[in-house]
Amino acid sequence: MSRRRIAAEAPLDRIAELLEEAPAGLHDLRPAEGGVDVPAQLAELYVLAGCGTLFHETVELFAPAELHRDDDRDDDRDDAARRGLRHLRRGDQLWLDARGRVLRFDPALDEVLVEGTSLERWLWGVLEGYRNLVDHEGEYAEDAFDDDGELTDDCALRILGAQLRRDPKAVAPRLRRAALQAKTSPELARAELEEVVHLAPDLAWGWIELSRISERKGELAGARDEAQAAAAAEQQGHAQAGYFWAHVARLASAASDEPGRAAAAAKVTALAPDLRAAQLAGAAEELEAGDVAAANGLCELLRAVWPRDLEVLDLRRRLEQHTS
Repeated sequence: MSRRRIAAEAPLDRIAELLEEAPAGLHDLRPAEGGVDVPAQLAELYVLAGCGTLFHETVELFAPAELHRDDDRDDDRDDAARRGLRHLRRGDQLWLDARGRVLRFDPALDEVLVEGTSLERWLWGVLEGYRNLVDHEGEYAEDAFDDDGELTDDCALRILGAQLRRDPKAVAPRLRRAALQAKTSPELARAELEEVVHLAPDLAWGWIELSRISERKGELAGARDEAQAAAAAEQQGHAQAGYFWAHVARLASAASDEPGRAAAAAKVTALAPDLRAAQLAGAAEELEAGDVAAANGLCELLRAVWPRDLEVLDLRRRLEQHTS
């Protein structure tokens, strides 16, 4: 099938074809019954696909009776959101917002991310992408998982690539792809992250990851500008704004800009009074686990904000002993 024809087709048409083409046993779907006040997007999907699990229980489509309206959500998790989807392998809960987008709360980032710009495009991408998990008989492909049962980077990249071909404005898959690309190709990761901050200019984590890529490439001025763009999340009351300002302080210190470092450090102490203790504890854990590089990264952040703190100086001394 040509790309031109695929582009012209409605996502629901492709979803129907992909479900019909799937090997027996790959999906476990049943007619969707019960439930009231179902969002229009979900109602169309229920008629087409029913409810149940996809790709050996990797993704679940809740039955109508299992949906619930969540009227207590704030910001993007608004009062029109209804939980209806779950990614079982990652343990993610997804829901639809009033604009019909598929959203996911990422606890590691403390952010609500757009997994899909619409339910149809999200599911189209899932069905196209997760075909990389299995062979033509519906069994798990040999190269899909490593010896520990974790998804391989190559397979994950193929899945994310398929998702983004079907839903190119979905931010969350782009963030995940950038993280994988950063391991081997900073330039690809940079291009991905530049698209992320173009699509979601208020997404602080997109800016901070872009800053890290620039720093790796030795572009410290750009890295600092990008860290400051992340720190601007302070204006929206972002819970991690203090952490972002700590990165600004560290980059100012690297540039020998003492006034800039001190100003950023003052922001940190005002916005994140618990950050010092958390970073010290994290560095101690990394050091105990033998990850000196990770511990050193946390120490550099601490030194930029609290350069004369005795515990920070002691941590630096212990790190020097490990590297000497």
